[in-house]
Amino acid sequence: MEVVIPESEISTVLQKPRSAVATEKASYILQVGSFKDFADADKLKARLALMGVQAKIETVTIGSRVSWHRVRIGPSSDIDRLRKIRNQLQRHAINTVLLKSRS
Repeated sequence: MEVVIPESEISTVLQKPRSAVATEKASYILQVGSFKDFADADKLKARLALMGVQAKIETVTIGSRVSWHRVRIGPSSDIDRLRKIRNQLQRHAINTVLLKSRS
């Protein structure tokens, strides 16, 4: 299960020490984009790779027909790493959505 963290709460989450995240038993995902066309998702993944950021494409099908290709970084419980990546992407005008994942 994943929960979108509201923009107003992101700074609070990203300022948590690693020990607090470990105690929550939660990990976080940065979603960088979601595309109907796989080629668009792959282009973004390649752009991120050129910036030194490793991402993956997760394909989900909604209903029985519509597929979306999500470009994601993580999951990770390393808040410092995600904060640095998010700041790097923002400097390159790439927006992210922070998701909290519970196992």
